[in-house]
Amino acid sequence: ATFPSLGADFFSIANCSLISTSPRAAVIEVEDGTVFSNLSIRDTALVGGRDGFRYDDRSSRAASTQLQFENVRTEQGTSGDGWSFDIRTTAQSVQDILFENVRCDNARNGIRIRGGHRITLINTTIDQRGGKIALDIEFTPATVLTIIGSFGQVGGAMRLANARKATGVPSQAGGSFGPFEIWVYDPEAASRR
Repeated sequence: ATFPSLGADFFSIANCSLISTSPRAAVIEVEDGTVFSNLSIRDTALVGGRDGFRYDDRSSRAASTQLQFENVRTEQGTSGDGWSFDIRTTAQSVQDILFENVRCDNARNGIRIRGGHRITLINTTIDQRGGKIALDIEFTPATVLTIIGSFGQVGGAMRLANARKATGVPSQAGGSFGPFEIWVYDPEAASRR
């Protein structure tokens, strides 16, 4: 099938440092309407900019799948209201989002996701504190968040809308989430703030 939109299939960015020259721009910005499958960003530093990675989709015509960030760090963010990773879609879902060995800098907020299904954090450090937001996810019926061996800094807020913890181990270090948690959609659950 063909789609009247941009596509990125088996696209990889690896082994580099990418730097934004604009304090209001993202280091990587995926154009509205882009559909991707097996997009991998690995062994990469996202330096500067308002956001490290931004995908604000309002017009894609198919779901995107397999978005992977492996051995990625964000650093030297230029805006306290920016995000290390900002993945939002109102058009189609983004399925299977993986953060593995990722570190979010504390100059901006951590991870924001809208329209994501099957989100996994493995050995990921979200270093937000002092009122910054570590995780901000709006759950839909297909959203599941799995956290394994990861850490959210003390003082970093979590906003998980329409979600309840299905299982998990409490944080031993007082962080914003524990080393193992599974969150699922529950429209009657109060948002965790």
